[in-house]
Amino acid sequence: MLPTKVVFTDATGMQDRQIDYGRDGEIAQAIIRVYHNLSQHKQLSCPVGVWAEIFRKWEERYIPALENENVAEVGALLRNFFRNELSDGLISHKGKSPLWLIVLRDIYTLTRLYPDIVLQSLEIPPIGNPYGLVIDDFLITPDAPRHYAHARTIVEAVANIEHPIIVEIGSGYGGVWHFVTMLMGEKKFTYIMVDIESVLFIAYYFSMNTLDAHGQKQDFLIFGGEGNNSSLIANEIKQFQTVFVPRALIPMLDFQPDLVYNSNSLCEMPRDEIDKYFEFIRKIAPRYMFLASNIWPLYVSGGAIVPLGEFPIPADYAVQQWRYFGWAAGAGKLKEVVYARAADV
Repeated sequence: MLPTKVVFTDATGMQDRQIDYGRDGEIAQAIIRVYHNLSQHKQLSCPVGVWAEIFRKWEERYIPALENENVAEVGALLRNFFRNELSDGLISHKGKSPLWLIVLRDIYTLTRLYPDIVLQSLEIPPIGNPYGLVIDDFLITPDAPRHYAHARTIVEAVANIEHPIIVEIGSGYGGVWHFVTMLMGEKKFTYIMVDIESVLFIAYYFSMNTLDAHGQKQDFLIFGGEGNNSSLIANEIKQFQTVFVPRALIPMLDFQPDLVYNSNSLCEMPRDEIDKYFEFIRKIAPRYMFLASNIWPLYVSGGAIVPLGEFPIPADYAVQQWRYFGWAAGAGKLKEVVYARAADV
């Protein structure tokens, strides 16, 4: 997989290219409706830990645009989320190493895991004005190799399950969802993204435009919109391929998923918030958990990073597979672990 052409595309500061994917206004209006419905029912999230720091930046333009129902401003921010303040906490911008080196290192790491990988498999649609390396005419974003690797792990874990239900805690912009969707092909599945609503809206924007770009059917549900604030059970949720669930509404999810996935965001939460999420995991009792997190405590703006070894893993789960990987993009040296519930093995 030796490239013949490598072109660096700049990271931040590019002006709005005014690229409307055809439904930006419609998507922005839907997002604003959900935001106000959640606000009316006092179900808006209160970000904590690292995300409290990030949220303060979003209160300058993004949150006021949602509150003031400014469709044009919401649309402009989402069109460029890779390059503006909405990228904080979602996109791995360059760190100590230059971005081109980060991307190439992670592609190399990925080829060690999956020698069959081709560059075309790592490309995402140009939703959100992304940047990265253009290699042999394919745009590879900083997080694409890691997202692809995690998607492969998820798809392989549920390979023998008919219509699996996957729950991602901390959806980000939807990068892993994208690769899971591509890898699943024609297989039926349901992918549930759980996050604070201000992040979830970014994932909704990316996902809906991505489905349009691929000409795929849009079987989706924004939980918390008008008329769907009651509990969701498995038979109902399987009607949809993609479901978006705001953080405040996760107690209303009443079913056993096949896999719960989280990468990097649980470790950014205060310990009491981590405990709440694991109470939720115990309640829904997934067959598998796939967790990726740092293996040592760190201190960052907004609080401490809790290492994976200190997570309150339920006693009835055992390690099925694990690996250490030092992804250059993301949160550094990760331990990636798939746990299996004893009753389902």
